[in-house]
Amino acid sequence: MGLTSQALDAMPTNDMALAGDKIPDLSLGNPLTNFDNRTAKLVADYSGGLYPTSRPRVPIVDMEIGTTNRCCLKFDLYTSGPNQRFGNINYFNAGFRSRLCDRFHCDKFYSPGTLSVVLKVAVLPLNAGEGAKPQIGRQISAFIADQLRSNTEADIQSVSFLTQIEQDGVARTAFVNISDGMIDADQLKDLFTQSAVDISMDGLVKPTDTGLELSVRFTNKDNLEGGEVTTYAFNPSDVFDVLHKMVKKLAEAGQIDLPEALSGENMEFGTDNPEVFLKFLEGYDALNYIQQANGLVAREFNPESAIATLIEAVEGDKEFEGPYQVLVGLCRACTAYQIGSFELIEKTLLTATEIVPEDFGAFFALGELYQAANQVPKAIDYFEKASQLNPEDPAILNRLGNAQANMNMFVNAERNFKKAIEMEGPEKPSMDFLTGVLNASGRNHEVPALWKGIIDQ
Repeated sequence: MGLTSQALDAMPTNDMALAGDKIPDLSLGNPLTNFDNRTAKLVADYSGGLYPTSRPRVPIVDMEIGTTNRCCLKFDLYTSGPNQRFGNINYFNAGFRSRLCDRFHCDKFYSPGTLSVVLKVAVLPLNAGEGAKPQIGRQISAFIADQLRSNTEADIQSVSFLTQIEQDGVARTAFVNISDGMIDADQLKDLFTQSAVDISMDGLVKPTDTGLELSVRFTNKDNLEGGEVTTYAFNPSDVFDVLHKMVKKLAEAGQIDLPEALSGENMEFGTDNPEVFLKFLEGYDALNYIQQANGLVAREFNPESAIATLIEAVEGDKEFEGPYQVLVGLCRACTAYQIGSFELIEKTLLTATEIVPEDFGAFFALGELYQAANQVPKAIDYFEKASQLNPEDPAILNRLGNAQANMNMFVNAERNFKKAIEMEGPEKPSMDFLTGVLNASGRNHEVPALWKGIIDQ
């Protein structure tokens, strides 16, 4: 018998405290000894995978244990701070399993037969030594973390070093290169103390006569002074091999099981050109900065260098979509937050349309740029070009219809809003805009019937 609706309703939800509960030391590796006042979430191994329940703190279990006398639980422990969590998968004996089953109103727990530990891993930016680009240090770390976070169930947290500065009475954000050497032990100690981290990765990137040298340190919370440092000296042509080794090394330090895509001899990077990939990382750093700063970047920030680097990357490998997508995203962010000059963003996007004429992204971004500059006729032209390249996207038709409505082109706007509505999901966001067009053109009496038709669908 599984969980009943009555049992679910009887369970506490967000603050199920297990204060003072003791878990016996079974000498089976990393046992939890006290929950203190943390909150626990139970997850059972369900249908071959770790399956969280719809009520996060109630395990879905209705399976026979078979011959095993142990159970496998995953505890996600949340401290009082937001997003402060770590987890452990541990084995417990049958008596303790029975006690947990009684407590959480369930029957039996199933053991997959293997012991694994989920550690909380913090990946810090690589500091930039003299002559090195901080952008590369930050984005190499971010890339390594993203590979493990995207392809495993590991708890990987990327750390950014940011500071607030006041300029003209406005609080702005800037990236910080903590040091031109390795982070000192006291700073690492603060990280482990404040965030309940189990493992950290930090390091240093510096240029050499032939390429780069990366010194990467893996530190365990139980041995803050004894972090293992691995150094990789390489030519740019070897960057893929080094990054793959770093992914495997972090996985080893964090006791993370790698899928075949990461554990084999080769790893996918989206391009076979290492120089293009490094330029992609460097350019992406600018977009990442704007996003993390919510547009409140330091006044000294100029996107021109990142844009030039991304254009080189796009031209270096037109099959690699990453640089083009980041280039367009960077230009859109600059338009939204009024960063850089109009002329720079316009020239960049026009260049992008020439390099990759079959993609709608740069045409759409030009429409946004011209609309922001109140050059609505030009905006309409580029929204139309974007829609021709991607005719099944209702969002483009929506923006086109709005631009046409601003020019009192109500017939055109109505046509495009109706096309968008046919493609949209049940919420039909374009209906509000179509209603506005009908009201503005003196046809408000048609609105109720239109809404009724939507509701009746």
